[in-house]
Amino acid sequence: MLRGTGTPEEENYVEAMMIEVKNAINEAERCRYGSICKVPKSSDFLMNVLPNLDEDRFKTFARVTKAEF
Repeated sequence: MLRGTGTPEEENYVEAMMIEVKNAINEAERCRYGSICKVPKSSDFLMNVLPNLDEDRFKTFARVTKAEF
């Protein structure tokens, strides 16, 4: 539908949907790489769980070896 060709209700609906899409695109771009929107690990995880993991699992979570950590 082209703008100006529908009823005011239809035009309001289209405008609202365009705003929703724009907001969704902005949010997706903001979180695009995940590093900006990552959830921090809890201190309990860092102090009690991470040190007890085997080397492979540790490296999976920390992305470094235990020695480098």
